[in-house]
Amino acid sequence: MQIAVIGAGLVGVSTALELSRDGHEVSVFERGASIATGGSFAPHGAIVPGLLQGPPAWGLRLCGPLASTLPVHWPGQWRRWRADHSERAASARMMAGDLARLGLRQLTATTEAEQLEIEGSRGALMMVRRQADWARAQALAESLSTIGERVELLSADGARLIEPALNGEAALAGALHWPLALSTNCRQLAQSLKSASQRLGARYFLLNAVQALRPGTRPAVFALPTGGDGLPGAAPQEFDAVVVCAAADSAALLRPLGIRLPWQAIHSCSVTAPLRDGDEADQQLPRGILLDPDRHLVISRLGQRVRVAGRARPGPPRQVPSSSDVAPLYAALDDWFPGAARQARAQAWAGAQPAFADALPALGPSGVPGIWLNLGHGAHGAAWAGATARLLAERLAGKTPSLDMTSLDPQRLR
Repeated sequence: MQIAVIGAGLVGVSTALELSRDGHEVSVFERGASIATGGSFAPHGAIVPGLLQGPPAWGLRLCGPLASTLPVHWPGQWRRWRADHSERAASARMMAGDLARLGLRQLTATTEAEQLEIEGSRGALMMVRRQADWARAQALAESLSTIGERVELLSADGARLIEPALNGEAALAGALHWPLALSTNCRQLAQSLKSASQRLGARYFLLNAVQALRPGTRPAVFALPTGGDGLPGAAPQEFDAVVVCAAADSAALLRPLGIRLPWQAIHSCSVTAPLRDGDEADQQLPRGILLDPDRHLVISRLGQRVRVAGRARPGPPRQVPSSSDVAPLYAALDDWFPGAARQARAQAWAGAQPAFADALPALGPSGVPGIWLNLGHGAHGAAWAGATARLLAERLAGKTPSLDMTSLDPQRLR
């Protein structure tokens, strides 16, 4: 089929790659001059499936459903979710973990098949600072082990064997260890996936702002070029299917089609700093992913850099993170790995990702002919992008999807 993909963030390029692998002729439209410049630029990028499946009373809030913290003035869809979230949230967490496991398998397989060099690290430690929290950590490990999740309980000394550079003076009762967890630089990953999809024939039309969509058996894309050479004009271009992956920009395209999805923008920030070099410095550097549930943040090694990403929050967008946003990130890095990074050369970032009340994406037919959706990943783009791209490709091909997609159906949100 001829398929248009709208948006070239991590979700869009993952979708383009999976569709190209299935032999489709793929055209990707992106309004920016480059890919992955929005919510995919510098999020935490950690893929820890069990973390998404844990109960909301324990774990990083940046990874859980939003219902427990929703303001009462948010739209009715969110208030209804809040009223009955206990049963539904448990089901949503199960699907969130399944999506992350499939995403992790997809990323591993793609890295090997395409021989990609991914900037990231393997293995995650969730730090348990207080002995009083140890029982909860044990309960989480046991519940995840019953569903086949590989997770280990470590003493403080065991955690320091995994991460020798941990501050010896930091309070630590122990840790949960996910040896198969992965972190990735989302923008660098998106660029690698774009190159892989281009080798399979996918075409990217950058600096092309999609103005409108026309549904039907041959849906059309109206794209207005904003610069560059050899780009398509504003005349409608017809396809066999159109997949919308444009995150928050999707709202303006879908609203004229009668599709109104009740999402909220979730904002997060990060700082990325180069690590110190030299033989002695190597003993001060983090090796993998560190999850700090008390501060609700992630520290991850990305090649010769380290990234600290803070808790996602609702509220107004910020183009540049404030000092109050980044100060806790630097403080956490100094607490766990003192002297590891060159903070004077750090890059701060703030971004937004749309999310739904159940913290699951909208994936599948939009409800109007020819238009499909793959959006609403919130803070979990790195974990879910490969999974939702594969599921969508299977559904478009008329195959039985690898996972039951019922709970991801966009119609659940109406």
